[in-house]
Amino acid sequence: MAPVPAETAEDSGSCDTLVYTVREAAEQLRIGYSTVREEIRTGQLRSFKVGRRRLVSGEALRAYVRERQGGGFDE
Repeated sequence: MAPVPAETAEDSGSCDTLVYTVREAAEQLRIGYSTVREEIRTGQLRSFKVGRRRLVSGEALRAYVRERQGGGFDE
């Protein structure tokens, strides 16, 4: 039986991918690259390094969104 290709977050419209680069995380969140870098720098968005690469887990993206869903429009 041939392997079935994994569905990507881009195909499904959700963040089911295990890890994202900072640029990919920005695309998933629909915010700017520099905004994601700032959120990482201030600890609002969890990330980790592998070698020289900064990565963000799919779970960290979901947690980031969950934490912000409770507020109103002016937050």
